Amino acid sequence: MTKQDQEPDASGVLERSFQVVRRLTRAALVLVILAGSLLVGSLLIGRFLPEEQEVTREQSFRAEPARVFAMLVDVKNYEDWQSTVRAVALHSEEPLSWTEFYGTSGNERLYFCAREITSPALFVFEVSSSESLLECETDPAANLSARWRIELKEQGDDLTQVRVLETSRYANAFVRFVARMTRGQRIEVLFRDLALALESGPG
Repeated sequence: MTKQDQEPDASGVLERSFQVVRRLTRAALVLVILAGSLLVGSLLIGRFLPEEQEVTREQSFRAEPARVFAMLVDVKNYEDWQSTVRAVALHSEEPLSWTEFYGTSGNERLYFCAREITSPALFVFEVSSSESLLECETDPAANLSARWRIELKEQGDDLTQVRVLETSRYANAFVRFVARMTRGQRIEVLFRDLALALESGPG
């Protein structure tokens, strides 16, 4: 095969390569536009959602109230049975305040302060993205703040009903949108992990 015969093939390969690059560029551009549209849409929807959201979940567990309550208020051991908690740092025992770390690297964190502890029936605490809550001081400018009210009621036959009322406030419109789409999931994950821990732990 002569050099002249090879040149058309080489130019054809080059042209096909350019076509592939153009297609990939167009596909990437479409993805960027779609992602941008989703983000803008989420922000617009989030702006019309109320800053404060409320959700309630309840579930029965096969254990006495005292046992369930002991697990819920023993915040130091959350990482042993809560699947989303990577680590816990106890700041103060009185009043009870602590930090929870999340994510694969543990860089994400939230701050907590207990507001009411009545054994074995009631556990109320606040959650915030602001570190000031470690001193149990509420920061009205925090991007995220929430209050959890956990009520326990004996049902007989070694059953305990746990009811969680979560009242949250999200300053960021996008986070507000995501929170609405995942409404109640944090409580549901807690219930799932609690049930597994009660089943596997000592009676």
